[in-house]
Amino acid sequence: MAEKMDLFKSFKQEYVQPKQPRLVDAGAAVYVAIEGRGEPGGAAFQEAVAALYAMAYTLKMTRKADGLQDYVICKLEAEWWSDDGAPLEETDRSAWNQRLSIRTPDFIEEAALVRAAAALVDKGKTARVRDVYRHEVAAHRRGQLLHLGPYDEESENWRRLEALLAAEGLTQTGYPREIYLNDPRRTAPEKLKTLLCLPAAPV
Repeated sequence: MAEKMDLFKSFKQEYVQPKQPRLVDAGAAVYVAIEGRGEPGGAAFQEAVAALYAMAYTLKMTRKADGLQDYVICKLEAEWWSDDGAPLEETDRSAWNQRLSIRTPDFIEEAALVRAAAALVDKGKTARVRDVYRHEVAAHRRGQLLHLGPYDEESENWRRLEALLAAEGLTQTGYPREIYLNDPRRTAPEKLKTLLCLPAAPV
């Protein structure tokens, strides 16, 4: 049987955890993703997370049961943005837009998501599983920095990343991305580890 695939380890150069802002080159990647609206940790957020993980594990276990390539479920990631592009700290949290995602092997096709969602709904899971989709991210360069501590104390580190991009003659080209390295349900706020990423391109 083939060794279990671990994308986080295979692409460890993309998940470096620098204490000082630095540029990182990230390759093209495939995700399962779900979009929504509302404050981090709110009811809508929790339902979206539950739907995303239900789909991720169903896809994995279905392949494993069929004797196909097994793999490790990757870290949860999130992008956040406002409707008008205003800074999030100036926007009511209930109006934050979100895309939650989990990196997945590129052999996972949209048809597999449709089948998994149908099976989950039949088992009584939230209908939100039908909103999970296959999302492709192109290769890109990004500013990256490890944030230690509560999520609501990230502002200064985001500004440090913006300063790095400006110093390198780059401009932000997409939504800020957070990669959650540990589980907030099992981790004290001061020990949380979050990779902050700002996609960038030449001005």
